[in-house]
Amino acid sequence: MTASVESEPEQKRDRDQTERRIVQAALDILQREGVLAGLSLQDIAQQAGVSRGNIYNYFGTRRELLRRALRIRYIELGERLGSNPPPFVERKLRFVGGPPGIHYGTDVLSLLVLDGDDDIVAMPFFEDVMTGMHSSVDVGDIHPDHAGDLEALHITITAATRGYNLLRPAYARQLGVSIDELDERVRKVMTRWLTQMAQPVEPQSEEPLSEE
Repeated sequence: MTASVESEPEQKRDRDQTERRIVQAALDILQREGVLAGLSLQDIAQQAGVSRGNIYNYFGTRRELLRRALRIRYIELGERLGSNPPPFVERKLRFVGGPPGIHYGTDVLSLLVLDGDDDIVAMPFFEDVMTGMHSSVDVGDIHPDHAGDLEALHITITAATRGYNLLRPAYARQLGVSIDELDERVRKVMTRWLTQMAQPVEPQSEEPLSEE
């Protein structure tokens, strides 16, 4: 009696399923523990129901596992962005705070930066985002006075958002407030800042030189 042997399509399907399970385990741990707790391959293996050696067999290195996880986060981001983005202020605020699952790669991206990965894409969908920024100028959400360097403006907003999302638990602990309360306070500040983008820059009055 001969033992049954899996066909190549079945083997590939099993491998794909195991890879997805490992990646999802890594994302779940990051969402639960936060990036500041690090990411142990042993913890990933335990949650995914595989051995640590399996992770190396499937991905080769922890960095490659993180790259795969980042691609998944970026796919989710693309699905959320959609084809009909909301107005400028609302578009930027929806990534400030909230559940870690909507931060779309901040956790994984941070680990890859710390890991010294020079090949990461820090700004996915960059051309689409910049098209949206130019549209915001056209409809008056961003005044031309603030539109001299839209790339730098986008990077500034993104850096502030990612930095806050990464450290918000630590910020909340230091202030002795809940994360939800801090999210609300930060969104109010961000709203005032982003809303001001629709207004012209007020000329600064020059102080007359005093005569001595």
